[in-house]
Amino acid sequence: MNTLTYLSSEAFSSIPWDLVSDLQRMPSSNKALRPTAMDFTGSPFFRDDTRLRALCFLEHMLERDNMQKTKFLKALSDMWKDFDPRVLRYKVLPPLCAELRNLVMQPMILPMVLTIAESQDKNDFELSTLPALVPVLNSAAGETLLLLVKHAELIINKASHEHLISHVLPMLVRAYDDTDARMQEEVLKKTASLVKQLDVQPSSTIYMSALAVTERLQMEMVPDTEAFMKFAFHQAKLALDSLEVSVGCVIVDEGNNVIACGRNRTTESRNVMRHAKMEAIDVLLD
Repeated sequence: MNTLTYLSSEAFSSIPWDLVSDLQRMPSSNKALRPTAMDFTGSPFFRDDTRLRALCFLEHMLERDNMQKTKFLKALSDMWKDFDPRVLRYKVLPPLCAELRNLVMQPMILPMVLTIAESQDKNDFELSTLPALVPVLNSAAGETLLLLVKHAELIINKASHEHLISHVLPMLVRAYDDTDARMQEEVLKKTASLVKQLDVQPSSTIYMSALAVTERLQMEMVPDTEAFMKFAFHQAKLALDSLEVSVGCVIVDEGNNVIACGRNRTTESRNVMRHAKMEAIDVLLD
């Protein structure tokens, strides 16, 4: 038989005083007396809770102007990792994904979305995050495209084969045509492994994109010492374009395959040890 237990006033002695009133009203049999979720979160106890205020801002983010959003996102970048994973997934991620349509805010929002996505399983990523990323994958340029290329492995590991062919591969092909030295270097690292994973049909238009990437890679990977030296010179040029000492490095295996490359990054990384050979060795170890 069910029994009703009454709480004495002493049971509330360890509860913050500004929550007591709401907690006492919660078990009331009179629905009108019970506080709503809005009433509860509006309690003085939560008034100065920065994380709750952040969640309230996110709920109405689309109503804010870009200046307000920029100020908020700068503050959010310092606190969002303190949120519970469920809060990140269901309260933080959805409004951030919705805001990806805002081209001005994309460079600030995209890193947060991709970082949260790292903890998602493949199914959850495809259902909740990828639909918001697809328009960005299809149209990104400049720094946004560079950021996506840098995180391409995350997307490759979580996206379906269909999405890889339809959205990720064309993005990498587009990145190949960018003149930014950083873009050229990043896309070269990501494309070879992706093309090998794809089983595209010669009759498809996407096949032509895959073929174009493969041909470009083959030009760089001809089993010929002169070709390898050209590849190394290309890395040196990337270093020079980035205001580094123009030194490049290429590591080739016994099958005449380029398995790693690198360039000087001592100035960029502010680390005197980041010479071309060390960068190439790090790529190989990864």
